[in-house]
Amino acid sequence: MSTPQNTFTEPEIVTTDDLKHRSYITFYFNGERVREYHGKSLNLDINPNRAKSIDQKTSLLKKLYFEIHKALDANAYPANVSEVVAYKEIKQNELPVRKEQPTLRLLFNAITGKLRSDLSL
Repeated sequence: MSTPQNTFTEPEIVTTDDLKHRSYITFYFNGERVREYHGKSLNLDINPNRAKSIDQKTSLLKKLYFEIHKALDANAYPANVSEVVAYKEIKQNELPVRKEQPTLRLLFNAITGKLRSDLSL
């Protein structure tokens, strides 16, 4: 039984010469756009946006680019597949709605709170 092959585009570094602007690595992975700002998805402590100088930021971005490219080639991206799958399932199914109180009671409480608040007419 073989593992499914992931499709991806060549990663690119997106950055500026200003430390105030965030930099990242962007690529498409299985048809979805991905922007990696740090090495967390690979279980690495690489944080280019916390750099104190442009040279340090550039160096960390190149290191992050190398590690992401290596993981993509080895079919090991992302390292935390279970967390990504769980996040996507929650995102797709949305959060469950709690139905402890009837809808009419919640609406009444919301309107009462709004009418009692210090707002202009």
